[in-house]
Amino acid sequence: MANKNIKQRPERRYHHHHHHNGDGCMNGWERNLKRTSNKLKRVCANKDSYYDKLTNSTEWEAKLNLYWDCIQKTEEMSDTVADQLELFKVHTKKVCENTRCSVKAIKIWYCYVIDLFKCIDDLKEFLMDFLKEIECIDPEINSGTSKIVACLKALCDKLDEAIGKQKEAIKAAIKVVQKAYLLHEAICSKDCGLIYNLEVLCDLFPQSSENDYYIKESYDEPSCIETIEPVPTLPLNKDMFYITTRRQHNSSKREKYRIRKKYEKWRAECEALTSCKSSLEVAITTSKEVQECKK
Repeated sequence: MANKNIKQRPERRYHHHHHHNGDGCMNGWERNLKRTSNKLKRVCANKDSYYDKLTNSTEWEAKLNLYWDCIQKTEEMSDTVADQLELFKVHTKKVCENTRCSVKAIKIWYCYVIDLFKCIDDLKEFLMDFLKEIECIDPEINSGTSKIVACLKALCDKLDEAIGKQKEAIKAAIKVVQKAYLLHEAICSKDCGLIYNLEVLCDLFPQSSENDYYIKESYDEPSCIETIEPVPTLPLNKDMFYITTRRQHNSSKREKYRIRKKYEKWRAECEALTSCKSSLEVAITTSKEVQECKK
């Protein structure tokens, strides 16, 4: 009898323990499956939310890349214009100095021309007086009897021709002086000369300077009647649109990286929970099939 009890006790314990364990595991799996399903919904919702954020962030970054590329190209062209204007202004100042010297030289030349004509007049007057004195000494001396007198009268005739052309020559000399003055004024005038206009343009197209940014605190309120047109501040690296776009362009990359890391975290967790849920579902289904077979 003792031997029979020893053999039967383990069999009853084993059978009861196996039945209880199967129900316990099944209940645990089902509870775990429910918790996993609920968590999976929350995690996948976060994953989808961050996927939308990542999509929007990627699109915004692409737009900012386009804006920033256009701004940089515009800034390069603006700097090129500024450089060319500065170079042209330097050359124009040299031309201005040359025209100033030219005006001075032409004035001296004009004085020499006037002095020359005065000398011609004085020479003519001197020759006429000299011929009169010769005639007074010897009234019979004339061009036909004296080669000297003939030469002197021929010289007087040439001087008369030169004197006759003085007015035209002086007018031409005056025009040269006027044009030299006009050219100098057109280049060097402080009110409307080329250098003045170049300086105005240089102010409109100043050269960019590194690390020279500022934020304009306020803007004048435009009138409702006026047509509002975008007017950039030059150099562009001082313009609000430039500053804002530059900041957004830099921050968009960081923000996209941050969102991508979050999305990858939620996606990995979603995949892990999906796998876990699938495993639990397979385990529960298999366990139920086994129990059905035992019935």
